[in-house]
Amino acid sequence: RRANFTSADMRESDFSGSTFNGAYLEKAVAYKANFTGADLSDTLMDRMVLNEANLTNAILARTVLTRSDLGGAVIEGADFSDAVLDLLQKQV
Repeated sequence: RRANFTSADMRESDFSGSTFNGAYLEKAVAYKANFTGADLSDTLMDRMVLNEANLTNAILARTVLTRSDLGGAVIEGADFSDAVLDLLQKQV
């Protein structure tokens, strides 16, 4: 619990079925990463890049996804109960 993955390069990695609950994933890049069925509850995912990531059936309960990019992500069956999400803030 409370593992720190801040600014980690997770591109195209397979984390299906993994447990990340309570982890820090701030500014991590998970482009095309596979989180199918992963437990990401209670994680801090501020400014995370999740473009085209697979979050099918992932648990994201109480996760903070502020300023994160979910463009093209697959979220079918994902649990976002009590999660905090906002609009992506892109630099102009």
